[in-house]
Amino acid sequence: MAAGRSFLARQQFTYRALFYICIFLLLLCLTQDAIEQRNRRFRCRKRICVSLLGKSARCCGRFVCRDLTSDPNNCGRCGRACRFGRSCCRGKCVNLNTNRKHCGSCGAKCPKRQKCSFGICNYGR
Repeated sequence: MAAGRSFLARQQFTYRALFYICIFLLLLCLTQDAIEQRNRRFRCRKRICVSLLGKSARCCGRFVCRDLTSDPNNCGRCGRACRFGRSCCRGKCVNLNTNRKHCGSCGAKCPKRQKCSFGICNYGR
């Protein structure tokens, strides 16, 4: 009877190991597919950028699509990089710490007669 139990235990171990290997391979395939999809968000076809996410994008170079409204390395046009400390908001390089129209984040507008300091409207008053 002990030999029968040993055989069943080995068989269960084999099935468990096979199950875990299958799960691992499935997760590996799903991860690779997700990485591939992320890289295909923007594609250039005949110098026209086809966006799969619905963003405004342009072909910069032959095969690379960039969102010119928010990419700090291609802000407003291809190859125009924002200086250190500036961000790309709606295609313009702005300082989020002092800009009243983009105070702290893109599109965060300060009310009239309020200054933007340290990215906060009317800071210290």
